[in-house]
Amino acid sequence: MNILIDDIRIFKELTIRGCKECSFSNGGHLFAAVHGNVIQIYSSTTFENVSNLKGHNGKVRAIAWSADDSKLISSGMDGAVYEWSAAAAKRVNEVVLKSCAYSGVTVSPSGKHTYAVGSDKSIKEITESQILRTVDSGGATLTQIVMSHSGRMLFCGTSGGALRSIKFPLTDSGEWAEHQAHASQITKMKITYDDQFLITVSEDACLMIWRVSDKEGRGV
Repeated sequence: MNILIDDIRIFKELTIRGCKECSFSNGGHLFAAVHGNVIQIYSSTTFENVSNLKGHNGKVRAIAWSADDSKLISSGMDGAVYEWSAAAAKRVNEVVLKSCAYSGVTVSPSGKHTYAVGSDKSIKEITESQILRTVDSGGATLTQIVMSHSGRMLFCGTSGGALRSIKFPLTDSGEWAEHQAHASQITKMKITYDDQFLITVSEDACLMIWRVSDKEGRGV
């Protein structure tokens, strides 16, 4: 879309049936759109479908680009977390845990660590096809997860509408501060490029903008 002073005009339309998940690369030159269990990669300049990432056996629920756009991480209802090479359009790492239906995924700035949440009420820290750490959520179902661009902050959303600020680096016991705001499940979270604001949306039809600060109220 073209954003004008007082209007938004459609510039190009792409027909992707049942698409509930899409994400621009950090450089903006590519964007990924999910169609069922297939991830379609498009060029933002030519709008061509440059590649299709196939491998999930269930619906893909979350995708995240690495900071340098060399990798795309995906997680799905099939219990799989896949790491893809964006250039080669091939899967390079994977972890499959069929007992968990994943709903959220994020990646560290270095691209070496992936963090995923889902139906098993825990946070998974993953690297090189191995689960390094599983942190219990204390009985809450975590629906979304996002890491700051600095790599120093980790946030999770819950099925009850609460926002959690997770102590990072992760500990085996897990520590967090919880802030209740939404009346229903948090369905998406994004943090601004300068790490100053966190945006959450929920099934309660509300969008909230949070200022990110330390205990003394200073920006981080």
